[in-house]
Amino acid sequence: MKGTIDRIEGQIVVCEMEQRRMIEIPLEAFDTRPVEGDVITWEAGRASVLEEETASRKEKVQSLFDRLKKKS
Repeated sequence: MKGTIDRIEGQIVVCEMEQRRMIEIPLEAFDTRPVEGDVITWEAGRASVLEEETASRKEKVQSLFDRLKKKS
């Protein structure tokens, strides 16, 4: 199951998953330290950050932001 990290609250990672469903994942379920905005997979009690997809989404958002700034 894919999702995006919304926020981290102590040892709990709050993620928005498919169909806008929010779930809480223990921080210890991650192989690496996640950050807000990371795209993740959650399967069989383990969570992994999808580095390439996260980078791609961040580039897309930055591009949209830059185009909006130019219109101002």
